[in-house]
Amino acid sequence: AYWQRADPDYVDGPGAESFANVMRRAEVTLAQLQQMPPDAEVSLFTHGQFMQALRQSVLYPQASVAEKMAGFRAFDQRMPVLNCQKLSLTWIDGAWSLHEVGGSLLSIQ
Repeated sequence: AYWQRADPDYVDGPGAESFANVMRRAEVTLAQLQQMPPDAEVSLFTHGQFMQALRQSVLYPQASVAEKMAGFRAFDQRMPVLNCQKLSLTWIDGAWSLHEVGGSLLSIQ
């Protein structure tokens, strides 16, 4: 029902977070990482849905929050984040590149 409603501002009770808020946190995280020195190596440990939010922010930077929510479930099922999976982000020439396990390049924006 949550995904069918597809309301990015919906909050499912006290202490819950809207999809829009999760996406804002992902974008703030990426902005903070951009400020790190070019040779910095940072490890970020978080839950799978937040990693998916980071992925979507990198892969679809021009998509609206509503568009990201509309595609999130299918995206998560098609490309799940596995337990202990390593995702690597690199900031190069003003754009993020996303690398999956084994170092294969997933996308350069």
